[in-house]
Amino acid sequence: MSFSKTSRILVIMGGLSEERAVSLRTGQAVCDALVGERYVNTGYYVVDDETLPRFPKSVDVAFIAMHGRFGEDGVLQAMLEQCGIPYTGSGPGSSRVCIDKTRAKEVFDLAEIPTPRACVFDNGTDLGEIEKLAVMKVGLPAVVKPVSQGSSVGVSIVRDGIELLLGVTAAFAFSESVMVEEYIAGRELTVGILDGEALPIVEIRSKRGFYDYSAKYEDRRTTYEVKPKIRRALARNIQEQALRAFEGCGCRHFGRVDLRLSNKGKPYFIEINTIPGLTRRSLFPMAAKAAGLSYGRLCVKLCELACEGSEQAEVA
Repeated sequence: MSFSKTSRILVIMGGLSEERAVSLRTGQAVCDALVGERYVNTGYYVVDDETLPRFPKSVDVAFIAMHGRFGEDGVLQAMLEQCGIPYTGSGPGSSRVCIDKTRAKEVFDLAEIPTPRACVFDNGTDLGEIEKLAVMKVGLPAVVKPVSQGSSVGVSIVRDGIELLLGVTAAFAFSESVMVEEYIAGRELTVGILDGEALPIVEIRSKRGFYDYSAKYEDRRTTYEVKPKIRRALARNIQEQALRAFEGCGCRHFGRVDLRLSNKGKPYFIEINTIPGLTRRSLFPMAAKAAGLSYGRLCVKLCELACEGSEQAEVA
């Protein structure tokens, strides 16, 4: 199915995860942008509970603007496929891989993409055992995070045993499994992927010392630099490895690969966001703009990719 000015677009937003507020902002921004580009048949669907959505049969393409559980874990994608509705972003399988930080790391390891050392603990594991194994296998300082969450929800940097146990306990409130990951001192970078190409690198500078939920969405002191000062060969290598990670996880259309660049100049890849934030001040649109794509045209491009994928599937 080709995408045109008369195509009927449904922007899906909301949900019950901790990222609902971010999703609503993203969804509203996308709706406004598409209407601004004269795609007047743009509507929206706000997911407010766990009942299965009843999508209008007249939808030509769904624009997924939901983060976290239900929106980013492959469930919504599988439902749309059952309904025969083309949608933006990665498919069910790759979405399930990327939202699970453990599985994503396994893919990175197989592809020989550097990633910080980590160990994972299930809820109910003795806290003393967690402290012992985490310190032995990962060391301190470390990053504690829920295995299946986004927007840095429940993430903390811990520097001693007490902070480690407090961080693990807090993270278990958001996930049945918690990852304790090696902390890489250095710079926070991200690489957007769009239609099989890596976008310009963006560096994040947080005054809080860590790019957590507050730094992302509340702290106005957080700054960003597109195309930061990095040796050209190293920047190219980072973009190439980000694209390999993205493709290795089976992702499509667009996404954002997050990493740390150590003080010794070695990149360590952390995770892939299959539905990155798409508000006008989010990192992905920032990188796309640096590549010459306005916010409105970016939203249109993602719809075009969804419909192109649908055409290819029909041909196959």
